[in-house]
Amino acid sequence: MRDAELREICSLPAAYRDSELSWLELVGRSPYARNRDAITEELLAAFLSVHSELIELWLAWSEDKRSTPNPFFRRAGSRYELGYVERGGRFRPSEFFDEPARPCARFILQELAV
Repeated sequence: MRDAELREICSLPAAYRDSELSWLELVGRSPYARNRDAITEELLAAFLSVHSELIELWLAWSEDKRSTPNPFFRRAGSRYELGYVERGGRFRPSEFFDEPARPCARFILQELAV
């Protein structure tokens, strides 16, 4: 998988903001749709650890979401929280991480699995 394809995938929140396409259409036209099996949490985490500015896109994307059920990814003090809000607003137990790349990668995969 080329860096340009990973960058396109990791930049989907910005592309969505600037597009007239639905999220489903955008994901369906992205390199993710053509390479679903090759895009792993490990691959994304490695890419994001070098391109931390893209993590900020996903933190903002998660913060802007208001519907349930949905996963979320956010800062929690000096750590990062990956969790899930069920229908009705009930929270499942969250996972906490010291570094943002791995939870962001996992969040991206959850968001792309539409």
